[in-house]
Amino acid sequence: MSGPADEFLLRIADTNLVTAQRLGELIGHAPEIEQDISLANLGLDHLERARTVYQYLASVKGPACSEDYFAYQRGASEFRNLSLAEQPNNDYAHLILRQYFLDVWHLKLFPRLTNSNLPILATHCRAWQQEARYHHRYSAAWVQRLGDGTQESNKRMRSALRALWPFKLELMEADELDLEVDSKGLARINGLGQEWLREICSHLATSGLKPPEDDSPARRPLGKQGKHTPFLTELLNELQYMQRSYPNLSW
Repeated sequence: MSGPADEFLLRIADTNLVTAQRLGELIGHAPEIEQDISLANLGLDHLERARTVYQYLASVKGPACSEDYFAYQRGASEFRNLSLAEQPNNDYAHLILRQYFLDVWHLKLFPRLTNSNLPILATHCRAWQQEARYHHRYSAAWVQRLGDGTQESNKRMRSALRALWPFKLELMEADELDLEVDSKGLARINGLGQEWLREICSHLATSGLKPPEDDSPARRPLGKQGKHTPFLTELLNELQYMQRSYPNLSW
């Protein structure tokens, strides 16, 4: 892929695909059947967003390309998802906090894309914004239940917060591509990171939680630039197993 528009679209699509895969891993393993169904439905929303963008990019790339190429035929270094999305489901607290961080990100991002110069975004982001509101209600409620719940649930949420908080840097800091798409009207994302942080800190404060005191963690991989943690390779090994074993497989 080439061009800032294509790269920015990949960041959106890849983040949603990887999130969908992580949520799909919980099918049959969530704490309760109600949460099993809820998480599966969230995953389907993320998957549909990814497919929508992949289909558009495939149409631009040419008739020989399809959405399957983007999902199954690229290596980890070609993915542009946020590193946060690829972090594993260590326990329910980690899953919920990771989902909440991403839900707030999408809740703040999608309204900024409804007037994008890219028709694909202007067309779909209003619907995605509605989905993001539902996702946010779900994950925010669970953050509060677990953070302000039992001593054990609060302990686990604090552990998840220490593990996931450093990944905020990728959301907070705009890189050259972010600045370019903003300047061209493809995505008005100036100040998005600070808006995300204010929302997160406010909700954590009402949930018996607070960000780690060490606010200067070691640099983390920048997934949106193709620099990932080893967890993405593990995820893709499973996601892409059939296509790797049987190239050009079709049903």
